[in-house]
Amino acid sequence: MNIEEIDSEDAFSAIRDDWTDLLDKVPDATIFQTWEWAHTWWQHFKADKELIILKCIDDDGQLAAIAPFYRTTKRWGLFRLKTIEFIGYGERKNAEYLDLIIRPGYEADVLAAILDWSSHTQYRWDLINLTNLRSQSPCYQTFLQVLDQKKADWVELANLDCPYIELPETIEDLHARYSKNHRKNLKKQKNKLLRLHEVEFERVDQTLELQEAVDLLFDLHNKRHGSSSVFYSDQNKAFFLALSKVFQQKELLRIYAVKINT
Repeated sequence: MNIEEIDSEDAFSAIRDDWTDLLDKVPDATIFQTWEWAHTWWQHFKADKELIILKCIDDDGQLAAIAPFYRTTKRWGLFRLKTIEFIGYGERKNAEYLDLIIRPGYEADVLAAILDWSSHTQYRWDLINLTNLRSQSPCYQTFLQVLDQKKADWVELANLDCPYIELPETIEDLHARYSKNHRKNLKKQKNKLLRLHEVEFERVDQTLELQEAVDLLFDLHNKRHGSSSVFYSDQNKAFFLALSKVFQQKELLRIYAVKINT
């Protein structure tokens, strides 16, 4: 397994198609592993950071994995350490999950190669901090085994599980999951809302509507969560607005708005 480093923005842009083709081969990949997410994040948060994206090439010359890293300097207690982290980590909870992109079946070989790379380049950094890995990720489970085998104490892993709802094919199937009393209460609240107000439910399709909808999302989230809102900073707002436009163009995003006229 050979490793090539990408350390320029031009090379980051050029790897887009290879990145996407590789990600299509990964079951259960998340939106946070897409080139679009990583590249947009980098454009907004690259200050004081250096790209270190690793391409892992197998013995047949095929792309086996991409490790989307950057290097930065952070204060850990009394020390300032040169740290390698995932692109997408470190800016007010921007990503729920982060991970390497590895062709299925290559996990152990890729992770062993990355650890070998890390041991040979250790003069360039002090700590590899891989945070927001899913506990169900094949990368996370294999990494634990490889780390134990190689006794690599310079890598720190932190896994994460975020709640989600797995949606069925139809709304009827979704309702069937709930108890009879819960369905009755939902129907009661819906009828009350329609009786007292004019209600509009619409999908946001146009770019101008997207700007308005995202601004409204920022405002509602900030009112509910205050300074702890992920949308509290102007920098984060700019990132998520730019990302929304990219995802909408690629049909990776759907935004729906509920308007109530009192």
